[in-house]
Amino acid sequence: MRLIALLIAMMFSSICTGYAQSNKSSLDQMLKDYEGAVAANDASAAASFMADDYTFISPQGIVMDKHQRTKLMKSGKVKFDSFTYEDVNVKMYGNTAIVYKTIKAKFSDSKQTRIIASTTVLVFKDNRWQIVASQATPVVG
Repeated sequence: MRLIALLIAMMFSSICTGYAQSNKSSLDQMLKDYEGAVAANDASAAASFMADDYTFISPQGIVMDKHQRTKLMKSGKVKFDSFTYEDVNVKMYGNTAIVYKTIKAKFSDSKQTRIIASTTVLVFKDNRWQIVASQATPVVG
């Protein structure tokens, strides 16, 4: 009886590990796709990765929902000449992931590349990763 319980526990552990690894792979791909959408200034593509109740806190401290963020991107007021993720650190907690990263971004209206520290919270829901919240802070110095 104990052997059967041990085998079931091992199978369950193996299944969970496989699920987490495949979820991590899909998360990594989603982050690359989202990075590409933002870099291409494609507001519609970027919005497709955001949950309906998405919240964004800009480097200036402005809080926006999905509609406001998408509208700002579509307006062209925020446009990138370059946008890349660096130092990506993913922490997974079941169906939730917290991503810490550094963003190097050159805005179209600026001559300087800005360094931004960013935290993004994602949830695996409806069979896909969705961004529920993100925050961006300028790195000084």
